Amino acid sequence: HLRSANMRQEVSPVSLRWENYQRFYSREQCYQKLKNLQFEYGPSYHTLHRLAMNSNEILAEAELPSEQHLEDFILHPLLLDAAFQSTAA
Repeated sequence: HLRSANMRQEVSPVSLRWENYQRFYSREQCYQKLKNLQFEYGPSYHTLHRLAMNSNEILAEAELPSEQHLEDFILHPLLLDAAFQSTAA
């Protein structure tokens, strides 16, 4: 559950369902959009699996490459990068 001073509405886990979004993008579509914006990522940075958007929210599903060592991080840098990528896509 999330609420911020600049948000018009609360975001609850119930609203974070794929069926609540109108536009959907596959991994390939996300990285093509990013490439069109002059962002080019190597294969290890292709962490976005899919993306959904509505007028004021983005829901992203990210996957880390299997060779990444999750136990070394509280928040893996590639997941943080995926969050940034989702806002640009």
